[in-house]
Amino acid sequence: MYDFFLQKDADENGFHKTELIYDEYAGKKFTLLKVDERQGIGGLRTFFVFQVEGQEELVEYRVMMGKSALEALERKGIGQIKYLIAQKDVQEAQELVGKTVYIKEFGFKKYGEQGATKSVHPLHKKFFAAEVIKVEEGVSLAPVRIVFEMPDKSLAYHDVVMSGTNIDPSFSQEGAFDKFISFDNPKIAFEGSEIIWSLICSGKIATSMTKEQVKLTWGEPLGVIKDGDREQWEFHGNSYVVFKNNKVVEIR
Repeated sequence: MYDFFLQKDADENGFHKTELIYDEYAGKKFTLLKVDERQGIGGLRTFFVFQVEGQEELVEYRVMMGKSALEALERKGIGQIKYLIAQKDVQEAQELVGKTVYIKEFGFKKYGEQGATKSVHPLHKKFFAAEVIKVEEGVSLAPVRIVFEMPDKSLAYHDVVMSGTNIDPSFSQEGAFDKFISFDNPKIAFEGSEIIWSLICSGKIATSMTKEQVKLTWGEPLGVIKDGDREQWEFHGNSYVVFKNNKVVEIR
């Protein structure tokens, strides 16, 4: 059996039950009991049957497909049953509270007195140490929210994917926990000057940087074109970096 939490931001149409009142289910634990396949108008339908909070009451979730969905939760990612968070992911993330981690990517958002905001945090840095303050529900595609303390003592958060259970495979890598958070200080393994390290942490590319340093700064390239002793890397936003003998010679 698989245990899940129903997210508090789900809508009342997500689960099928006579006169479903969403407030009755928000934040409660759902246990997957069985998967049924039934004939419906226009074809087969698959129904996931859940028990709520260990009680006798059952809730069904309908998927508009047939046998291909029967092994839905037997493997990581088959699409997604929206609004369900795997309980094991929440429990694993909660073990991070109070620990120091290193933030590897930009894009984290401000966390204010009223909770999460949609505003990007003004500190445009990465690879800094941060203490995990708490763990909350995230969004459907990245269901675990990590809230951490910034160097200026303000709070920020990022929504991540933990195990990938009940996450569409096309999104599980993009929001993967280890893509955003590291337990090891990345500077320890860095070979280069303080000036280059400062540029990397600010997301800036400079001539003379090596390929590995560019990857630390902007990540893996979208495409690579080789022309003799020159090599061009393409990144998001139509940005290009040209190397010669493993050193940046042009940025455009």
